[in-house]
Amino acid sequence: MIASPCIGICALDPVTQWCRGCARSRDEIAGWGTCEPETRAQIWAALPARLDQLGVPLRRPDWGEEEIRAFVLDTLRRGDGAWSVGVHGAVAEVPIHDPTARIEGDTVIARDRGGALRLRIDRHSRAFRQMTAEGGAGPTVIAVDRRRLPETRPAGLTEVGHDDRAIDPAGDREILFDLGLGFRSARFMIRTADPTLLRLLRRFVGAPLPRVLTEAGNCFIEASPMRVVEAFGARAEIASPIPPPNGRSPDGCHTHLLPGALALARETPPGIELGDTYAPVAIHFPAGGDCGTA
Repeated sequence: MIASPCIGICALDPVTQWCRGCARSRDEIAGWGTCEPETRAQIWAALPARLDQLGVPLRRPDWGEEEIRAFVLDTLRRGDGAWSVGVHGAVAEVPIHDPTARIEGDTVIARDRGGALRLRIDRHSRAFRQMTAEGGAGPTVIAVDRRRLPETRPAGLTEVGHDDRAIDPAGDREILFDLGLGFRSARFMIRTADPTLLRLLRRFVGAPLPRVLTEAGNCFIEASPMRVVEAFGARAEIASPIPPPNGRSPDGCHTHLLPGALALARETPPGIELGDTYAPVAIHFPAGGDCGTA
């Protein structure tokens, strides 16, 4: 089955009468479900030139779940660029180089200095690629239909309990706390077994994130606990030290938690626009690219 080019942005351009998201015509969209594979392939072949004419930077490659999974695995084994999980301003950056990265079932798992990544790719997964002004490939977004997200997420600090989904099985002895970003698409958590940090976190249960960061942020920096960032089917675990305010993030895997960027209420970095249908799961930034978190 040849995948649909739809990217969830559905509006006809008044001049060309092509969709501003996928560049198909009204008739091509209406007949996609019943046309022959050869016709679908012909439509796909016509789309790049149409998208260039429309000036659309976000493209959907003709990838099914196996192709997406192979792309993810290849980037991790070669150490090509970095993966990002989270939302703009609260994100794990995972520049993993793990030649032993593997696929277990429908899930890619990789580890590197200071972090680990687990990313499930199944029949619901979609890939979107941002094209550069020069026509090259920029960031690649793995996404899922927004209707598959949980209805709500905590809006204040919440004790989740023992981490029974830890990438490292030893992590299930530690306790997770959701910091309460309030986004349906992702959550940012702290995991620890340190008694002093546990007492501190429990004091703030129910408190909004700005208050938690104002009153306890320095303690988090000093303790540098494991940070766990999750999206639908994705998990990043980051153990590298947290830099002080205005300090430099460590090389390798690290996190950003930036109230100013969070205030923009964006799921993706500026310049990557998914529309309303899909929610980001993880974003791959090629080597030399800007992860868009600062």
